[in-house]
Amino acid sequence: MARGVDQLPTGNAASRFNAWFAVKVTSGVGTTWCADAFAVLAIVSLPSALSSGSAVVLVSWISQTFLQLVLLSVIVVGQNVLAAAADKRAEATYDDADAVLHEAVKRQEHLAAGQDARCSGDQTAGHRGVTQGAAGTVRRRSQ
Repeated sequence: MARGVDQLPTGNAASRFNAWFAVKVTSGVGTTWCADAFAVLAIVSLPSALSSGSAVVLVSWISQTFLQLVLLSVIVVGQNVLAAAADKRAEATYDDADAVLHEAVKRQEHLAAGQDARCSGDQTAGHRGVTQGAAGTVRRRSQ
């Protein structure tokens, strides 16, 4: 399973530092604690915006202060939750495909063993009650 750190650039020092720094900032900002802190910070300036009596200042506070500060963290948290869910779905899909592959390999080995037994003269080795028809189809013998 690929990890995020495996996807980071391995080129020059500036690229590695920029990637490392971006991951650290995103990891810090993408928490509900940070969203809460930004909400408190934005609300501290709300009384000033309300006391101005100007609709423009209030709209500016809502759009530029509250929404940008709080929604930034909330969006990053949401992206982290969605990414974790996608990772779980991808892992489950991989596990399902792996199980199907192993089952197909077992069946193929079983069929090959039956074919080898038929070639050596034993028509029913491992296949009691099963015969092969003229067209190569396998059907159960009536008992």
